[in-house]
Amino acid sequence: MLEINPQNEIFLNVPWYLRNRLSISSGTKQVEKINGIKCVQDAFLPMAPWKKIKNPDYKVFSKNEEKLPLLGLRRLPFILHYKFLMTGIQKAKSLSDAQQISSTIQFQSATNDLIRYLEKKSKKIGTSEPHSIYFGEPNLTTTTYNRNTKSFLGLHLDCFEAFKSSYRHSSKNRICLNLGLESRYMYVIPIRFDSIKKLLNHEQEDYTTNTTDLISQLLVKYPKFPVIRLQIDSFEYYVAGTENFIHDGSTIGTTMPDINLAIRGFFN
Repeated sequence: MLEINPQNEIFLNVPWYLRNRLSISSGTKQVEKINGIKCVQDAFLPMAPWKKIKNPDYKVFSKNEEKLPLLGLRRLPFILHYKFLMTGIQKAKSLSDAQQISSTIQFQSATNDLIRYLEKKSKKIGTSEPHSIYFGEPNLTTTTYNRNTKSFLGLHLDCFEAFKSSYRHSSKNRICLNLGLESRYMYVIPIRFDSIKKLLNHEQEDYTTNTTDLISQLLVKYPKFPVIRLQIDSFEYYVAGTENFIHDGSTIGTTMPDINLAIRGFFN
């Protein structure tokens, strides 16, 4: 039995016309390989089947009484959609193509306009950090790859700025804009980092905390903790606290390259 209610851990904020993109799984499973490559550390994936999150469940997940961390799905305003479309980024056939397009004045202008739009909404001007353009393979169960170990991570926590455990709840969240031709997915386990520590009686505070070990302990002990899945279509983006929630991306079932732009900031 779960000791923490997932519906009290995260605030789902998705426009009504995108709510059919939300699904939930009944738990996770430990795997030895991801995308045919042997994992070098404990690795976990969501477990099928997926069930649509229908309106009654959505409403329970969308209570914001305690100002919970946000998990959102958004569609680009038309003018920004048009600006990115005109860069030709969707036509990229390789990482080199994508990098060349992303370095153009036209693409940089579209990115700057997107950042201004996001920061105006959040009223956090000058706090955003764009990442390099990402170009990945289609039909990947999960997408995050460790170049040092030459293996996929599976469900994980980001560690861009959360050098102390207590920083995670206040660290920047992230948007990831789908610039490819097909849908991609985002998996999120709805339990905050502080709640993970509470469940596991983990008191360590500093940067030596091993998040891989924590995730393994959590998911071995609670294999039925649910996973939320967002389907992100072209020119849509998710908003998520990726340093606060266990997550990963996926391109399962696709045939075209995965192209996306991530930006870290304080978004809503």
